[in-house]
Amino acid sequence: MSAYQVSNLSPGLWAIWDEGITLYLIAGQHRAVLLDSGFGSFAGLRRRCESLCGLPVDLVHTHAHGDHTGGDGEWSEAWLHPADWPDYRRDRGASMVLHPLEEDMVLELGGRTLEVLHVPGHTRGSVALLDRNHRLLFSGDTVMAQPVFLFAPHSSLTDYRSSLERLKALSPAYDTVYPCHERFPLEPGPALEALLDCADQARKADPRGLVTFDLNMGFALVRFDG
Repeated sequence: MSAYQVSNLSPGLWAIWDEGITLYLIAGQHRAVLLDSGFGSFAGLRRRCESLCGLPVDLVHTHAHGDHTGGDGEWSEAWLHPADWPDYRRDRGASMVLHPLEEDMVLELGGRTLEVLHVPGHTRGSVALLDRNHRLLFSGDTVMAQPVFLFAPHSSLTDYRSSLERLKALSPAYDTVYPCHERFPLEPGPALEALLDCADQARKADPRGLVTFDLNMGFALVRFDG
């Protein structure tokens, strides 16, 4: 693969693959956002996005990990939860203008709205975006069919489990989950229940050592390190 691969998932929604991560371009009538910029493996990401949707494209981040921010150099500003700003600045410097992406914010795209949900755990500032009208949840790295890493200093198993419970409580508002890694789309019920089960097992693990649990989620074997 020598360029970004793209798939049109539905009107106003595209998946863009960059190595092991999926980016989502979400467009309304007046505005579009790219959810994360990936590894930055190829040039021309911003131009490709704008050609797909015919609109200027703002950059929005689910969190500050490098596999989600590597293509940021094609933008001069981005939206990110402030809790992740220190990590972003440490890894990418101070040249990017960062705007706060916080709980209860609503991104108005013109005929399409995205609600910002703060779902800490994987990082302090992890967010998900809820599209109620289209019944979609863009979950970042909080819900996915592969390992959810919680071993970094800024990760929290307690916060992660609380975030899963919150997303479960909101699940009547969405039918489909679009994660940034591995298989998509996911059904919220099986994915959330399996990850909650993993989190409960991890909470019972010996805190003096690393214990690994495998759980068959029906569509993939998920490994949760606690």
